[in-house]
Amino acid sequence: MSDQEKRILIPCKDGYVVIKKNNICVVEAYEGMARLFLCDGTHICISKSLSLIKNKLGDNTFFRVNRKYIVNKEYVSKLEKWFNYDFVVKMRNTVNLKIVLNKKRVPEFVEWIEA
Repeated sequence: MSDQEKRILIPCKDGYVVIKKNNICVVEAYEGMARLFLCDGTHICISKSLSLIKNKLGDNTFFRVNRKYIVNKEYVSKLEKWFNYDFVVKMRNTVNLKIVLNKKRVPEFVEWIEA
């Protein structure tokens, strides 16, 4: 992967910010916008949909867990059982987000993690 493919340009209120893809831990849909949680503990709000962001991120490193979250494989620490046989994806280097994975998507998620 070239250096250009490892970075994305994120629009913000002052212009654009260049971010390395591997520095993005989680992307969250939030109040009509998206929040990118970075590995340094900061976050950036942008006015893009999760679908557009997922397309921009492109590669197999990111997984759309549900309608609210996209996670980076490199920061997934564990999958915990939750109510009704669903699971919660636990992440390293992020605030305590409750990222719920439906039990029907667990096999797809496990396959993605192991790839």
